[in-house]
Amino acid sequence: MNGVSIFTASWGQLEGKYSNMGDLIIFEAVIRMLRSMPGVREIYCYSGDVEYTDRKYGVSSQNPFKVKGLLKTVRNIRRADIVLLGGGELIQTKSSFLYLIANLAPGMLSILFKRKCLAIGAGIADSKEISGIGKVLARFVLNRIEKVCVRDRASLQNGLALGLKREKV
Repeated sequence: MNGVSIFTASWGQLEGKYSNMGDLIIFEAVIRMLRSMPGVREIYCYSGDVEYTDRKYGVSSQNPFKVKGLLKTVRNIRRADIVLLGGGELIQTKSSFLYLIANLAPGMLSILFKRKCLAIGAGIADSKEISGIGKVLARFVLNRIEKVCVRDRASLQNGLALGLKREKV
């Protein structure tokens, strides 16, 4: 089968059609962009409402909050040629350390499975909003993926202060 398969780790469908407007707009824009690219064969993503997401967007989604869905999500990341992280505020631990883990897990898996990985529209909080271990983890993952496209100038400055390599950002 020719073409590229892509896993997009966007929060835009974690609550299905009830996702917050900002995450939903980002998700829809990413899907539209991917659909417009020649050679994209398959798009995998997360969803809290798999039937709705698959029907509305023509993607292959899994619910990562269920054991079977989580295992299928890992399988989809392994199948993907490219993994996309974001967009949105990916790097912060102020709300929860688990939030950072969830945002970086697809990147960690892409490194493990030797898949290309890009962060798109990534928000990086200032150092006061990231725990010490969160900084180490974010620096480890983001410096090992292909590129990090930040969402704004503050995220660029915060990423560089975090220790991201300039050539990665």
